[in-house]
Amino acid sequence: MMIKCRYAADNLDIPVPAGVLSTYSTVAYKGMGWIGVFLADSSLIITLLGVCCAYQINFATLMIDVPFVNTHFSVTGLIIASAVLVAPLSLAKDLKSLASMSSIGLACIVLNIVAVMVYGCLLYGDTAIEEFSLPAKHSGDSAGFRHLPSFPTSIGDGASFFGVAVFCFGICAFAFPIEETMADCKQFYLAVTGCLVLVCVIYMVVGDGAATLYNYDRNGVQGNILLNLPLDSLFAITARLSMAAVCCYSSSFFIYTHM
Repeated sequence: MMIKCRYAADNLDIPVPAGVLSTYSTVAYKGMGWIGVFLADSSLIITLLGVCCAYQINFATLMIDVPFVNTHFSVTGLIIASAVLVAPLSLAKDLKSLASMSSIGLACIVLNIVAVMVYGCLLYGDTAIEEFSLPAKHSGDSAGFRHLPSFPTSIGDGASFFGVAVFCFGICAFAFPIEETMADCKQFYLAVTGCLVLVCVIYMVVGDGAATLYNYDRNGVQGNILLNLPLDSLFAITARLSMAAVCCYSSSFFIYTHM
C-alpha cells in the first residue's frame, strides 16, 4: 500500500517545496501538506531513536559477560563503544557498500540460530524428551514447556509482544529507501514476501522450538535467548560476538536509510 501510495503521489501535479527531501516527506506533503511532513518525519525520528537504542542495549547485553570484556568495560562503556563503531558505517557513500555486508550479517544470524538449537538440545534435550513422554495428567506438576502461555497474560506482556512483532516486521520504516535503490524495483514485492516468510520461519524455529528447550534452564528463557548459552564455550562466545556485530551493522543501516 505504501509503494502504491508513492506511485499515486507521483501522478499528482503538486509542487513540492525545496525543504521536503525524503520520499516519505514528499508523499506526506502531497497528501496532507506540512502537517503530513511533520507527522511522517517525527514518526521516523522516534522509530529510528527507539531502534538504535534497542540495538545499542542489545550490543552491550551480549558483550558484558564475555571474558576480558567484562573486566574492562561497563554497560555504559559498551553502549558508547557501539556508537563509535556505528558512526563510520552510517557515513557510507551509498547503500551498496552496506548491502555488500548483508550476506555476512545473514551468515552470523544463521550461526546464532544453529548455536541456540544445538546448545538447547545438548543441555536440555533429554529433559524435554522425558517431559514429552510424561502422561498428560502429570504435566501440570513439571516445569516444562506446557507452562509457557500461548497468549500474553498481562498488558505488559502484550505490549512487549507488540513491540517485538513491530520491530521484526517493521519494513515500513525503510521500504522507500530500499525500493528506490533496487536495480529492478518490480522485484520489491517478491523481496518483501521472502523476508516476511523468513522471519516467520525463524520465529517458529527459535521462538517456539528453542523456548520448549530453554524453559528447563533454571533461570528460564532470557529476553535474548543468546544469554542462555554457556560462557565456557568458544562457539557460544563467537555466537554472541557475531550477533553483537550484527547489531552494529543493523543500526548503521537503519541510520543511513533515514539520513
